Amino acid sequence: MKKVMGITFAVLAMAVIAFGADNTLGTWTYNAAKSKPNPAVSPIKNLTLTREAADGGVKSSAKGERADGSNGR
Repeated sequence: MKKVMGITFAVLAMAVIAFGADNTLGTWTYNAAKSKPNPAVSPIKNLTLTREAADGGVKSSAKGERADGSNGR
């Protein structure tokens, strides 16, 4: 009986993991106070990253600006 319960629990745990939501989707904003910029490049003034579900994958976009006014391209 213990073996059956163990297998049942394992199958249910795998199902929850397999069908769980993608926690990488969402919007993130750069926090300059908590970040350590690379001294070789101009520091980032502001940055917003967005990841959203799209047909057959994920759509990623980024908007931001460096401290010197460039957009990093």
